[in-house]
Amino acid sequence: MIGQLCGTITPENIISTYNFLWMKFATDGSVQNRGFYAQYEAIEIGCGGVLTDPVGQLSSPRHPDRYPHSITCSWYLKAPANHIIRLTFTSFELEHDSSCLYDYVLVQDLDGTEIGKFCGNRRPPSLTSMDSSIFVKFVTDASVARDGFTANYEFLDASQACGGTFYRESGVIKSPGYPNRYPHNAHCIWIVKGQNHRQITLNITSFELEEHQNCRYDYLEIRNGEYETSPLTGKYCGTNILKAITSHSNVMRLEFKTDNSMSSRGFEIYFDSSATGCGARLTSPRGSIVSPNYPQPYPYSADCEWLIQTSAGSLISVSVVDVDIEEHQQCLYDYLQIFDGPTENSKTLLKICNNQQSPGSLLSSGNSALVRFRSDNTHTGGGFHLSYQTVCNNNLTSRRGVIESPNFPNPYPHNHNCTWIIKAPKGSNISIAFSHLFLEGGDSCDADYIEVLEMNKIQQQTQLGKYCGSVSRPPDNLLTTTNTAIVRLVSDQSVSREGFRLEWMTLGCGADIQNKPSGTITSPNYPNGYPVETACYWHISYPPGNQVELTINELDMEGDFDCRYDYLRVYGGENVQAPRLLNLCTHVTSPQLVVSHGNHMFIEFNSDHSVSRRGFSATFRRKAGGCGGVFKASESMIMSPNYPDPYNANDDCDWLIQVDPSHLIVLEFYEFDLPEAVNDTKGYVACQKNYHHLHHSHIWFYDGNSTAAPLILKKSGQKPGGTFMSTGYQMLVKLVANGNDVGIGFKAHYKTGCGGRLLADEGGMISSPSYFSFVNCSWIIYAADP
Repeated sequence: MIGQLCGTITPENIISTYNFLWMKFATDGSVQNRGFYAQYEAIEIGCGGVLTDPVGQLSSPRHPDRYPHSITCSWYLKAPANHIIRLTFTSFELEHDSSCLYDYVLVQDLDGTEIGKFCGNRRPPSLTSMDSSIFVKFVTDASVARDGFTANYEFLDASQACGGTFYRESGVIKSPGYPNRYPHNAHCIWIVKGQNHRQITLNITSFELEEHQNCRYDYLEIRNGEYETSPLTGKYCGTNILKAITSHSNVMRLEFKTDNSMSSRGFEIYFDSSATGCGARLTSPRGSIVSPNYPQPYPYSADCEWLIQTSAGSLISVSVVDVDIEEHQQCLYDYLQIFDGPTENSKTLLKICNNQQSPGSLLSSGNSALVRFRSDNTHTGGGFHLSYQTVCNNNLTSRRGVIESPNFPNPYPHNHNCTWIIKAPKGSNISIAFSHLFLEGGDSCDADYIEVLEMNKIQQQTQLGKYCGSVSRPPDNLLTTTNTAIVRLVSDQSVSREGFRLEWMTLGCGADIQNKPSGTITSPNYPNGYPVETACYWHISYPPGNQVELTINELDMEGDFDCRYDYLRVYGGENVQAPRLLNLCTHVTSPQLVVSHGNHMFIEFNSDHSVSRRGFSATFRRKAGGCGGVFKASESMIMSPNYPDPYNANDDCDWLIQVDPSHLIVLEFYEFDLPEAVNDTKGYVACQKNYHHLHHSHIWFYDGNSTAAPLILKKSGQKPGGTFMSTGYQMLVKLVANGNDVGIGFKAHYKTGCGGRLLADEGGMISSPSYFSFVNCSWIIYAADP
């Protein structure tokens, strides 16, 4: 049933799920009224339907091209009785929102129980229904569109089903064939996920496996987490198992294995999410977070996550009020960690595992922060107490964004004065569009109001609009004539309403490039000369586990020694706060190649008010793998994965540096923190000269006639370790990490050294380096022995 209507409120438009719609009008024997009048039409949306084939696929309209705006697609998957449905997403890219309010895929059981709601570009896990039918609903709004999704489904015999992922409050897990004997050589994995603030209770109603003292043959293994490395709750066989098992987090993993001999009836386990867990999603403008049982000792094996999300466009300030956690130098056992963003892939703001107070408050760079607390199964402490609050004064410099009043869509606070400054690149304008506006009213807007202004180079401000009260239709779009806009919200001590929401975007050069396999970027008007007083920003990003490889193919710009006037700068991260990989101006005679140290790269082009030249042309591509790469720039920066956070336990990374063949390489470590090497079993960094890379198109030998290049250095510990020089034009930096004892890693800078040692028999060319003055270079040219 889509809906049941009565009364006098006109409903919104109703769209059928399929190509038919059934309506029934019923009256009783009492009150009469005017009735209803409705119009209908057939619409072409190219999606949705009833799917009854045992296997199949569903996808967003126009996939792999971008899906249309403002559509709703519904698929009804109906399997035969005594079957379940497994849904596996093979591609997924939707508009991102932390609450999935705009574009999303919703998966529900037949009774309306939500199995999962997904958005963004992270592919959802494989989902398993509890019965023979599910609904899949795809909804888009009127703004951003992405490439969409595809998903495969299959119908499985419920009695023989083995494993699955459950996003639901409650359900049942049975061994294959239950209550009959389970099969030999079975291997099933179930993942049960509750909401972030929930725990999971397993109620074991029946359990009978092959008996063994150490459970070597048939067993059920239960872990407190999602992965095979998550803390072990227990390994069970025979009939010996607790009647109820409760998780310490919102995720549990059940793994069932059998051998090729004896078999028994198996098991039946009911799971249920209760509200007794730790962690939560916090959306209020201010609040506090405490560890379980605070100020009493926290429990063993706790795994808690609190996601703080404030209104869009604002920041979060977090203060540590009290902390008493088991101490360890590297925080391996119990710890409190705060991330600058909604996931553990976000930058770490703080990781603490002692009873020392954190200095001052921490400020997020966006409107979300993740707080994670973990404890092991040994010592405990008094726990922690945090406080947080929304900071609504912010400078915004991205290409587009959203601003909401604090606590939107709930009433904003009294006595607030919030100012958002939107700064676009030079030469760009800013477009502002309101989607919601509901403030306290007044003839002159002297109580609560929102004001939009633009500001020019000399800080003069001009009002573009001032609004208050409630409007049925949002104001017309605003467009600045400068590159700076100011949005100001003022509230008094009396009436408070729902507030406002607006979307803004910059109009000019540059782009946000997401998950595009390859492409080209150029300065404006290239190759006919770039305009003066212009700034352009490009942000290239890929899913985690990838890198960005950038090649500057041509560059012709106004030059000076420090690149102060016109310049092209490349950063190995999301913005200009990331480590700088390149700083170029003047004229580049050979391609310059650099690789990001993660899945983001930021490129900045700037011109001043005077000289203009051809500009630049560059190509980029996705590089699979999370570390290392080939660098062909005259100078750049390299650093370990996740720097300045610790690198991963099993990293094995190669950085191959190549400069002009007539020069050499000077490498300097700025920071170095790797565990001390003991019999070569810990992490180390090795630098090799004249490295012969088996997969590279050129092989150079400057230090011998074999591919085993001479070793310059093998190093571990915590001392930066000075400067090192190659004797040829290539150098390999290799990071190898073994085990869980990891450090921060390293940060190193390399540049082209002047001069070199050249073999005359090979022929070649000598060129001066890109220096302006005060340079003294020497080349030794030698011939082979007669």
